[in-house]
Amino acid sequence: MWIKEMLFFVKEWWFLISVLIGMFVGAYKGVNLINNTLKDIKHELELWNTRMKQAEEDRRNIRATLKEHETRIGKNEDNIIVNKERINILYNRGK
Repeated sequence: MWIKEMLFFVKEWWFLISVLIGMFVGAYKGVNLINNTLKDIKHELELWNTRMKQAEEDRRNIRATLKEHETRIGKNEDNIIVNKERINILYNRGK
């Protein structure tokens, strides 16, 4: 008896039932698409975060190298000044 009632209900309301199922399937697909897009964005952000950390480490290494070079340049400038003075003294003695 309940089977006949169920069939009658489905027969009378099949259009509404199919519309509701279609809406739920469409909503599910939309949510699934958004979820996949968010996962892709999360992956891209993780990649960018890794790249930014690597770039920061590179900048630190470059700054350290530049500091070493500045120190060496400063020492060489001092040596050049000393050598110029020595050359001037030797040149003046030879006159």
